[in-house]
Amino acid sequence: MLDIEASGERLILLKERDGNKVSWVGQQLSFTDSASEPIDKTTSAPPSNRKAPTHDAVWVIACEASSSRQEAEKYADAWSRRGFSSGTVWIPDYSSLSGAKMYLTYVGWYDYASKKDQAIAELRRVKRYYPEAYGIKLDQSGRREQF
Repeated sequence: MLDIEASGERLILLKERDGNKVSWVGQQLSFTDSASEPIDKTTSAPPSNRKAPTHDAVWVIACEASSSRQEAEKYADAWSRRGFSSGTVWIPDYSSLSGAKMYLTYVGWYDYASKKDQAIAELRRVKRYYPEAYGIKLDQSGRREQF
């Protein structure tokens, strides 16, 4: 995650990786570096062909959580090898999450307003590998929502 403050506005960008392309995506800004190797392997996140969320909130499928960033990234890499888009977020960055000082490994990235059904269908696939997985909203509302 990249947190930028400019002209009094706070922009939060999430890193996305799709093969050799690294993208930073947010609501107001996104950019892609198509270098032959990812610049920084700090997260594996949703593929860069996904568009930035059009709403403040998005759905993800919560899987493992870890106090170690490297361990969370290993989990995300394992989900990617299984064919799922995956990534990691620092839980305290989202007020809709628990606030635990841990990294959440997630699958997917679904628009809150229009893609919940798609997220629920993907959750069924994820549960084959990780039965404790559940869908959860990522945003700054302070309200927890899950399925």
